[in-house]
Amino acid sequence: MALVAAPRSVEAIPHVSLEHVNVFFRFVDGQTLCLWLDPDMDIASIKEALVVHKLKTQEDPSLVWASRDLFLIWNGKPLAEDATLKDYGYSKGTISVSYRNRGGCFMVSFSILMMILAAVCTSCCTCGLSLLAIPLLLPLLFVLPFFCL
Repeated sequence: MALVAAPRSVEAIPHVSLEHVNVFFRFVDGQTLCLWLDPDMDIASIKEALVVHKLKTQEDPSLVWASRDLFLIWNGKPLAEDATLKDYGYSKGTISVSYRNRGGCFMVSFSILMMILAAVCTSCCTCGLSLLAIPLLLPLLFVLPFFCL
């Protein structure tokens, strides 16, 4: 006679109600995480829970990114921070977790700044004609970084 363990029901799991869903998260490094979450929980809270979990499991806490840098994708759709899992109709599946790459415009802004500096330095040789390029370059220098945040 073999003993067969009965499967645990949702009621037997502590702090999990019938409204909770099992959510799988797949990180960029290939790690998969399973959490029981309330479908009415907003995405911003889910991101914070993921960061807290990563802080507990990582050996080096400096490797953990802030929750604002996490980017969640389910069924090819990015999940907005103010929405909930219920808003997207999530019932099962894996949510991909990636990190936002911030920045990237430093070299372009630095190049524009060097062109302005070169125009100012050569203005004495060009009788000030090189200064005509500065009003064209200044708006790019101040507007471009806002598109790279």
